[in-house]
Amino acid sequence: MSDQPDLSEIKRRKSRNVQEQVAVLRDSILREATWWRNNPIAPAIRESIERNGKDVSTGILVNVCDREFGLEDCADGIFVAASGQFFEFSVELTPDGDKLIAVHQFDDVTDSLEICGHKPGVGATWAFLVIEVLKELNEKSDTEDGASSR
Repeated sequence: MSDQPDLSEIKRRKSRNVQEQVAVLRDSILREATWWRNNPIAPAIRESIERNGKDVSTGILVNVCDREFGLEDCADGIFVAASGQFFEFSVELTPDGDKLIAVHQFDDVTDSLEICGHKPGVGATWAFLVIEVLKELNEKSDTEDGASSR
């Protein structure tokens, strides 16, 4: 039996050590990325990503703000391609999200991020954890695809 507390217990704590902070952050990234994989994104967002030659099905979306109050019909966030490249996007779409009006931004921001698995005082950086989650979800997807094709 493990003496490690479970993630729900760690989340309730006011004070966490570095490993616990990393575990909570990784869980948050995994939950968001999984949500966007399991729930359809607006067709216009998908179109903007695919127009830039990226495969939505093998990448993940993080930090997405999809037409929240006061932002009109804009959506923005970060798409992480299977290659590990981070693309910051901002798009304008119709109110129903079906049609793309304009792509205001689709920039590779990978070089501006710190991708480190062992940073003193922090543990793993956010970008490093995003790439870990991306790999995990793609491996899981490959395993499920392989099992379903038998």
